[in-house]
Amino acid sequence: MRIMYRHIFPSLLPITLLYVAFGIAYSVLSEASISFLGFGDPGQVSWGGMLHDAYITGSLSLAWWPVLPAGACITFFVLSTFMIARQYERGVDPRLG
Repeated sequence: MRIMYRHIFPSLLPITLLYVAFGIAYSVLSEASISFLGFGDPGQVSWGGMLHDAYITGSLSLAWWPVLPAGACITFFVLSTFMIARQYERGVDPRLG
């Protein structure tokens, strides 16, 4: 047990945090893309559903304001999740400094 806590877990934790960040980003992007394609729950509000509604009404080619908030929220959420996980990784792994 001492070997596991001293040597294996400190090396394993940064990789685990990175996989968690990629999992969160993948799940958000896959849900948004499924909702954008129209296969999501129509009663559930989602960023992909907002983009789908803008596409159906033809706002993508005429106006940017229905598209920009949902697209920016998806982008900023995925980037912030990755950046937070990266900072946790730097704080947990003493070799990164």
